[in-house]
Order: sequence, then C-alpha cells, then structure tokens
Amino acid sequence: MNAQRVPLAESTRVNAAAFGVRAAVITAVAVLLASISMLVGAASPAPAASRVDVSPVPSADGATTVSLSGSGFQYQPNAPGGVYVFFGTVSDPSTNAWAPSQGGRSGQTFGYAATNGTRLLVAFDGGSSASAANGVIDANGNWSAQMTIPGSKFTATFGDPHSGNDQSGQEIDCLQVQCGIITIGAHGSINANNESFTPVSFATSGGEVLSGEAAPQDFGGSGEQSNNDEATELDVPGSEADEAEQTEQQEQQAATSQTAAPTEKLSGLSTPTLVVFGVLAFALLALLVAIVLVLVKRSRAKRAAAATAADASTTGEEVSEELPVPEEAGR
Repeated sequence: MNAQRVPLAESTRVNAAAFGVRAAVITAVAVLLASISMLVGAASPAPAASRVDVSPVPSADGATTVSLSGSGFQYQPNAPGGVYVFFGTVSDPSTNAWAPSQGGRSGQTFGYAATNGTRLLVAFDGGSSASAANGVIDANGNWSAQMTIPGSKFTATFGDPHSGNDQSGQEIDCLQVQCGIITIGAHGSINANNESFTPVSFATSGGEVLSGEAAPQDFGGSGEQSNNDEATELDVPGSEADEAEQTEQQEQQAATSQTAAPTEKLSGLSTPTLVVFGVLAFALLALLVAIVLVLVKRSRAKRAAAATAADASTTGEEVSEELPVPEEAGR
C-alpha cells in the first residue's frame, strides 16, 4: 500500500496562504463591526451641550446685575434672530420636557420675569439682529451678556408682548421653587440645541446661599391664549427694532431654510457620519476581496492537492511495474 504525501513546500505554501486569507477575513470583519458601531453612535442624537454660567450669586432681597457666559450653543452664520435668555422657572428642571422642542409653552411649562433686564436677546454674529442684541453668539457657540435678576420673587409672565397678550400669572418664590436662566430659540425658531435651563441660587441676608427645590405647579396661564414660543417675540431692551423688521427677519429666515432644504437633503450628513460611511464602504470592499481570495485559494489548493495525488498515484504504479515478481516457493 503506497502512502500519498503532499510535498512539504507545497503544504507550507498552502497553509501560509490559508492563514493570510483567514487574517484578512478577520480584519475585514473587525473593521466592519467597528464601522457599524461608529455609525450607530453617529446616528444617535446627542443631548444638548449648551450651558450658561452665572456670576456672582444674586441677592434674594433685591436686584443684582450678573454676568452670563454661554457656551456650546449652535451658531447659525449670518442668520437673523438668535436665542432668548430669560430669568424664570420651568415645570421640570431635571429634564427638557418644558422646552418648545418638546411641545412646551410659555405660561404652561415655563414662565419668566418681565422686569427690566430679565429678558435678553443674544443674536448670531453677522445676522441682522446683532446690532440690536444684548450679546452675540460667535462661530464657536459662545456668548456673554449681563442680566438684572430682580431677587428671589417675581411674577411669572408669558404670552405675546407685541399683540398686547403679554399676561401675568402666579407669584414665584425662588426660595421655594427652582428658578434659573432659561434659553430658547428667538423669533419663533425652535432649536433643541439652544434650549437650556441653568439653576440659580440666592444669597440671603443671613449669609446663606439657598435655592428652591420644587417645580412650579401653576404659572397662571389658562392655555387658551396664543402663548407658544412663536408668539414670544419680545422687544429687546434698548432695541429700536419694530414688528415690521421682525416680520422681515422671519421671512428672510424662512426663505433661507427653503433655499437650503435641497442642499440639506444631499449634504445634511455631518462630517463624522460621512467618514463612518467611508470606513464602512472600505470594510465591505475588504470583506468582499477577502471572500474572493478565500475562494480562489481554496480552488487552487484543491487543484494542487489533486495534481499531487495524481502524480503520487502514477509514480506508485510505475514503481510497482518495475519491481520483479518473486518466484513461488518450492519451484
């Protein structure tokens, strides 16, 4: 019985090729899984990163001028409007359920003070509202402004100042209810990235720094009047902009949005998402190449093994024919 052996060099070459193919497949699969993970992460909406720092701690017993520093806000180049900044309170300080992007309304989910210096506009740098604003949002999403906080008590205000529907509601005690700095999109612009609530504490005459912990139960809004944030277009302190100018800004913003809509459909993906798609496409291509290599290498290995086996069989037959046939014993 003749043993059939594959030459050592051929066996080593086939094993090395198979190892290389397996390594390529494993690498391609790993890149593919990593790309899918990155894609899922890129597709998930990130929480709003906007924040406001307040300094110094305002007095509970009277008006205090504080400095506000905003960061992480979404800048819109040369766009009209900007962000409204209020001193007030919200229905749920621990979440953004109060916000306009979540269906919140002034007088129902938030209310603000109407005393001088408590309602500000910070506009986008280069926009038509910048000259009349209390502050400007730069390209990095940062801004600064000064606000006058009236003390720890105020009357909640809501509605539409321009239509005469600016209404007063409940008296708010910020040592009982959590008060703070509210930011929302200005001139009817609803933008979750620019919505935030920053709690504010108060310095008392006794030297303590206190703040309320409860959420307000009622702002005094009946819910029947037009009190959503599209109607919250207030006059900026010191501004000479009238209602006609604000209407023009709204029309300009709407026209800009309509013009940009087709472009956004084509290029609305962020740069990180496009990078992930590129890596994902590369991983898929690498995986396909690896699969093709596996098939080719296996086919070649089978043909080589078959050829080697055939050669060994032929050689064995030739050797058998050449060997002398032993004579029968006793002959």
